[in-house]
Amino acid sequence: PPSSDGGLPLRGYRIEAREPQYGGRVSASGISGMPGYLMDEPRTASAPASTEPSATLKNLTGNTAYTIRVWAVNEAGPGPAAEVMGQTGAVPPGICGPARAATSCDDKASLSIEWDPPIESGGADVVAYRVWLRPVFQDGLGNFFPADNFIDLGLFEHRGSRVALQTAPVRLDQMPSCSGCLCSVAAINAAGLTGSSNTEAPVVWASNVEREKEIFELNTVSPVPTDANAAPTGAAASAAPKGVYTDDFADSRRGSVAEPI
Repeated sequence: PPSSDGGLPLRGYRIEAREPQYGGRVSASGISGMPGYLMDEPRTASAPASTEPSATLKNLTGNTAYTIRVWAVNEAGPGPAAEVMGQTGAVPPGICGPARAATSCDDKASLSIEWDPPIESGGADVVAYRVWLRPVFQDGLGNFFPADNFIDLGLFEHRGSRVALQTAPVRLDQMPSCSGCLCSVAAINAAGLTGSSNTEAPVVWASNVEREKEIFELNTVSPVPTDANAAPTGAAASAAPKGVYTDDFADSRRGSVAEPI
């Protein structure tokens, strides 16, 4: 409460939150918006007069810095504003870079899939990734068609710096006999929030540009889901065959650990 009510009864408080004019929204990568960012309309709230006043501001944007002002109001009007800076909580991370086969792999029985981390972490460090594969088969006429189900490879821990290239090993001898697969990745940040998965990208066992082109043309479906318990659109996600993934990162939310081969 104010130190003085101005000699008139205190009627309550007015609260306002605005994105700061000098920076606008703060990006999850730690880079503020460009100068001259137009501020959003203020979010406002009010609170009645009490010995311990409080209020909740709604409809704020996550992972965003705000300038918050509070006025005490009596019958003569509002008094001087008290001002403080605050920031809302984390949001799901952004979309990862397209998945692709690693350029080099010493073990002929395995394949490494690599991708770039999302630019936006959502306000909390990216700590893990969920990886899905969908096998692509070829019939006797040379036509390619994707499997109905996805193979959930589980979680892989983020390694290295924030922008370091990430990889996930796959044992080829544990995969179905197929011509290739479509791969999708979603990032998970330290707040436990899962971002949207990226668009399925072709990962081809053999180095064949034409085959990759044909497999890529199959990619006409929506990205796989980001909910750990949800199934891909139009089909149920299948469990990863034993030994497909070799990462030992623990899925703390489900209490399971991906056992190394």
